[in-house]
Amino acid sequence: LSSLIACFESGDEYRVLEHFYGAMSIICTQKAAYEPVLTEAYLNRAVSFIHNNYTYPVKISDVARHIGIDRTYLYKIFMMRRGISPKNYLQSVRIGAARGMLAMHIYSIAEVALSCGFSDVPGFCKSFKNATGFTPKEFARSDEAIRILPG
Repeated sequence: LSSLIACFESGDEYRVLEHFYGAMSIICTQKAAYEPVLTEAYLNRAVSFIHNNYTYPVKISDVARHIGIDRTYLYKIFMMRRGISPKNYLQSVRIGAARGMLAMHIYSIAEVALSCGFSDVPGFCKSFKNATGFTPKEFARSDEAIRILPG
């Protein structure tokens, strides 16, 4: 630190820059060493948030804001670690929960849709059909729904 102060006092800008870039190099090297750990922590927090909140009308920007990162970085993490976008991951969690509820045959399609975070029944039916190949009603009657039930 004293050598840096001496550089300022002497007006040697190049020496000041040398110290600055040296400090930045150390910071960047240390950040790179922790990045895989941070990335995994961000992913785990995002996945946990999604599983705990998929029943609400959450958006990916809500997930990113909750863990304190940009949604573009969240997208990058999901694609790198899971091979799926966070939006598609949220959708698959919702569809998985809906499949389980439909297999129980005790909830209406509207109840399932709203319980799984969908804002309306037509949107739920379209998403469910795209994801499973069945409408919710067809799925509830199918052999696949029977295979989901425990027992």
